[in-house]
Parts: sequence; C-alpha cells; structure tokens
Amino acid sequence: MHGGVANTVKVNVDWIESEIFEREDPTPFLEHVHGILVPGGFGQRGAEGKIKADLRARAQGPYFGICFGMQMAVIEAARNLAGVTEANSTEFGPTPEPIVGLMTEWVKGNELEKRFAAGDLGGTMRLGAYDATLKLGSKAAEIYGATDISERHRHRYEVNTAYRDRLEQRGLIFSLACRPTGCCRRSSSMSTIPGSSASSSTPSSSRGRSSRIRCSRASSARR
Repeated sequence: MHGGVANTVKVNVDWIESEIFEREDPTPFLEHVHGILVPGGFGQRGAEGKIKADLRARAQGPYFGICFGMQMAVIEAARNLAGVTEANSTEFGPTPEPIVGLMTEWVKGNELEKRFAAGDLGGTMRLGAYDATLKLGSKAAEIYGATDISERHRHRYEVNTAYRDRLEQRGLIFSLACRPTGCCRRSSSMSTIPGSSASSSTPSSSRGRSSRIRCSRASSARR
C-alpha cells in the first residue's frame, strides 16, 4: 500500500489463505495478479501452501517475501532449483536438510546474545534495527538507492548459510550482509531470484498473518 502511494498507483489487495494451495493448484488464484507478497508469520500451518505459491511466483513474478515469506521462498528454491528435496525449517521439527534454522547467537551492541534449541523460546527474538551492507549492483541496492542501510528485525529463525553456495549456483542472490557489530552468525537476511525479492526485516503490518498470501493488482491513479 505504501508503495502504491509513493508511485501514485491504487493497489487492490486480494488476501488468499495459503492452505488452499495445499489442496488446489495456485494458478487460477494467482494468474490475474500483478504481484505476490507472502508476509511474515509463525508455525507450520499454511507453510506448504506458501511454498507452492512461491513456485508459481518464480515463474510469474514479481514476488516479495517478508521474513517467514522469505524463508519459504528459499526453501522452495532449494527443493526445486538446487535439488535439496527434503529442504525445510527446523521451526516445524527435525529435518535432515535445515535450510532455515534457529539463530543460536548474534552480536547486539557490545554483548553476545545466545539461544539454544532446547531452551525457552519466550522473549528470544532478535529485535531492533541492525546496520547492514547491500551487494553493489543488486536489485535491493537499486531499490534502496544505497548500499549502507539499517532495517528493523523481529524473528528467531534465519536462512542457513551452509547452503549458500549451492543456492547461489542455482540463481539465488544473497544481497545483504550483516556488519560485524550486529551480525547473525548463521544468517542471510535477504535473497533474490530474478524478478523477485525477499527480506527478513519485518514491517509491523505483517504480524499475525500466519497463513495468508497477499496478492496485489495495481491500477494507475495518475491524472
């Protein structure tokens, strides 16, 4: 919606429950839209539907995945581009291919924050703004108009960079690197596929949309 205002365009939003795509082909629901946005969320409900929407979006574009939406997009790419057929998130339980996993430690200010998989997850999110550097020439850097940025985070799971080389070989671009003073030690905060983008920085508007896919159609409002 904010992007529409900035570009003098009216955005018509269709909310679609992603669980529908676990039973039906996403194509009839998505082929008419101009863009697909998968917002943040928690838990396994609707996750496979979001992954199927990601598959459709990769062919159709454009796509924007925020936080959990980014994680599902990377899982989809790992499964269908990199051949990691069992790719999944440890948020859903044990997996032989943890493309997305719990952050175990990161630096905040002058202190090292630590988390443990068997520990209490209450109050354990990585919160607040972090400085980061965007890859020169990336779509993200083009959109921001800069390579040095600061974005807010609200999450506890991240993309596992042990898979980074395999994913980049299949076309994903990891276009953001945390700076040492505010760094997740096993994270990638932004990844893109040509025609799409995704980020783990989380706007407040995505809260509570755990199983929905947000699709948009834009119509010109210029006079």
